[in-house]
Amino acid sequence: MKYILINAASVAGHNPGKFWHPSRSILARLRRSAEVQLRIVAYDEKESADLWDNDAIWVRLTRVGPQECVGTITTSAVDAAGFRVGNKIRFSKDRIFDVWELGTKGELLPNRGKARFIRGKDVIVGLTYLKSDGSLSERMQFHGTIEIANTTTEQFHIGQLEGGMQYPAFYDPNSPWEIEAENFVNEWWANR
Repeated sequence: MKYILINAASVAGHNPGKFWHPSRSILARLRRSAEVQLRIVAYDEKESADLWDNDAIWVRLTRVGPQECVGTITTSAVDAAGFRVGNKIRFSKDRIFDVWELGTKGELLPNRGKARFIRGKDVIVGLTYLKSDGSLSERMQFHGTIEIANTTTEQFHIGQLEGGMQYPAFYDPNSPWEIEAENFVNEWWANR
């Protein structure tokens, strides 16, 4: 069995409106330490490949060129040579399905293009909340249609970081970090 990287731009082109993939401008501003998602599929010479039966891998970039990137795999469920966590991988930018851009302090930057794309889409969401000791607090699932994709909270968090607040080790809805952001967003909506 052989594994191949799927071409993100081709998939999006054949399925308009169904897949978000990074724009040329996002790909052009990629930097070392950003993480990108690639998707791989098992390929058999006789059977070919079923593109719907693919797996995501995440790669932290170590080198970014005009057309190609090199990085280290940070997340992978595939147990195959060249696709395991810790393996180095070289790939062309047209294979990138998603991007996690990081700010100067390591914070995840909001992606407005993706936020605009997901409005109106039907989703199924699963959430798992952990206590500070790592034990399970709560699990829930829900589905619906995304009506608002707001990056206001994330922008507020970036301002908090730039103001000197430390990035939290885990999510706590009662932390000053989240309470300040929630108050900001509520005030923002009240003035619209």
